[in-house]
Amino acid sequence: MTQFNPEIFFYYLTLVAYTLTLILLLIFNRQPNLNKVTKIFIGLGLAAHTLTMFFRMLTIGRLPAANLYEFILLLSWGTVLIFLFLQKRYPVSFLGIPVLLVILALFIYTGSMNKEAQPIMPALQSYWLKLHVAVAILAYGSFTVSFGAGLLLLFRGKRRMLDSKGELMVEQLMNKAIAFGFPFMTLVLITGSIWAEQVWGTWWSWDPKETWALITWMIYAIYLHGHFSRQWRGKHSAWMVVMGFGAVIFTLFGVTWLMPGLHSYI
Repeated sequence: MTQFNPEIFFYYLTLVAYTLTLILLLIFNRQPNLNKVTKIFIGLGLAAHTLTMFFRMLTIGRLPAANLYEFILLLSWGTVLIFLFLQKRYPVSFLGIPVLLVILALFIYTGSMNKEAQPIMPALQSYWLKLHVAVAILAYGSFTVSFGAGLLLLFRGKRRMLDSKGELMVEQLMNKAIAFGFPFMTLVLITGSIWAEQVWGTWWSWDPKETWALITWMIYAIYLHGHFSRQWRGKHSAWMVVMGFGAVIFTLFGVTWLMPGLHSYI
């Protein structure tokens, strides 16, 4: 008889709750009370998500951030929190569709991963792990939400999802998300450099993941410069945000598979 595993139970409960939320958004997107209903479902998903990480921590006895599976759990959790926070000021229910699609894709990606507790690598046995991961979650979570907003702006005319007021609100949300995430992306580079010097004896080694993290930072820096100094707006800004998120995805996943280096464990 298989022993009950609360982490796996809440993992799948989270997946079900987020999936139901997405289905509601896709089918009943014209209903006036949809925003309230979806907040309830995504709130239930977030609660199950939190319990998943809680039981993971009980099992491994540390912060769940030492491998790709654990990092994805944290990243998707942080993304939902940032999404709900921004939704309070910018209540655009359609935004949940692209954001949840990304989160569900991340969950599906972890489906085949080994979820057994494993000893932490020596390079990760540092107090810098918590700080580095925390700022990475805030940065990449914010960029994920901004990506969802960018997609809405690019494809708003397909189903007339946004009126002029909604379009302005989504663009403001996109800008706020990037402005919030960018300082944390800067801290990702800084804390990573300090940590690398302690572990490998060098501040910067042009490791593929380091390099692509820097490329990601530069894309969002160009976006913010263009937005504040050149007044970039509309589809041009949205395409820049999509390109930035493409760099995020390649940094987190593409580099791991295609360009192994010092960071190959995550």
